[in-house]
Amino acid sequence: MKAKEQGYSDEQISDWMRKNPQLVHSTNQPGAGSQSLYEQIIRGKVDTSMGQTREWANAQAAFQPPGGELGATQAFREARAYENAPQISARFGQDQTYFGAEDLKAARMSGYSDTAIKDFLEENISLLRGENVPGGSSELGQLTAEFKQPEPQPSSGGGGGGSSAPSISTGAGASAEYFGHKDVEVAKAGGATNEQIAEFIKQNQNLLQGGNVAGGGGLYDEYKQYMR
Repeated sequence: MKAKEQGYSDEQISDWMRKNPQLVHSTNQPGAGSQSLYEQIIRGKVDTSMGQTREWANAQAAFQPPGGELGATQAFREARAYENAPQISARFGQDQTYFGAEDLKAARMSGYSDTAIKDFLEENISLLRGENVPGGSSELGQLTAEFKQPEPQPSSGGGGGGSSAPSISTGAGASAEYFGHKDVEVAKAGGATNEQIAEFIKQNQNLLQGGNVAGGGGLYDEYKQYMR
């Protein structure tokens, strides 16, 4: 993004990346999958919602989750405009597995209308929680007040009769930005079934990268058999 601001073309940037592979993370190099930065540049559609500032990365490196049902799972990420995301992004705020006030602000800054945001949330109602659920006290809750809340889903794994679903998030692996195999291990240790993990992956494909995206041979493809 900074290179583009300074006048460099996509061709110049991708050429620099090829000549300096030691300065490019393995997930962003040529051949690393359709979501790698290099491949996005070649397509001319870079998903700028994925961009991180050094300030945020440093804050994230020092971040310690406070715990609790609605506790933060990442360093607070301020809203900013983005483009070319595959869908409206939930990367902002305190938890990128849920859509909150900062995500709403970022979507509006990026040119999405309230109608488009409502359409997205109606298809992804599981991204709302707490005061943000339809009819809740927040702006999001009021924006989606007309939606019908999903009925609680019975457990398909034959486990205990507890009412709370196992926690599935991105906090365990090398990157708090994306869902990976380490996150799967932690989710399973917390009682999540293959079906629950598959549903999480299906509903949060924006949290997959590299070979873990659909068709990449990784997580999505591994759990596709459990998707309903």
